[in-house]
Amino acid sequence: MEKYVVVHNLSSVKAAFKVNRLNNSLGLDNSFHCKIDGGCVPPMGNTQIPIKFQPKLAGQTSTGYFEVCAVGDISKSTLKCTGACLGANCNNQYF
Repeated sequence: MEKYVVVHNLSSVKAAFKVNRLNNSLGLDNSFHCKIDGGCVPPMGNTQIPIKFQPKLAGQTSTGYFEVCAVGDISKSTLKCTGACLGANCNNQYF
């Protein structure tokens, strides 16, 4: 599953940003992935950051953290991503 985070630039000049994956406390859960590590947002525009959820085990909830920073670390925001994998729905019928 893929969702998008929208970054808005309300200034009259382009704004560069970077995306960093923050390690969770155990360093075990890598269910969330981001294809890009940065980019530029046009003046008075926006851009989308794709976050993909690819769980490895059914029946568990996963949490991942990303940080979106303006280049120069002028400002930063932390994204908390949470997802649950329910597993396949299987129905057996006996005759």
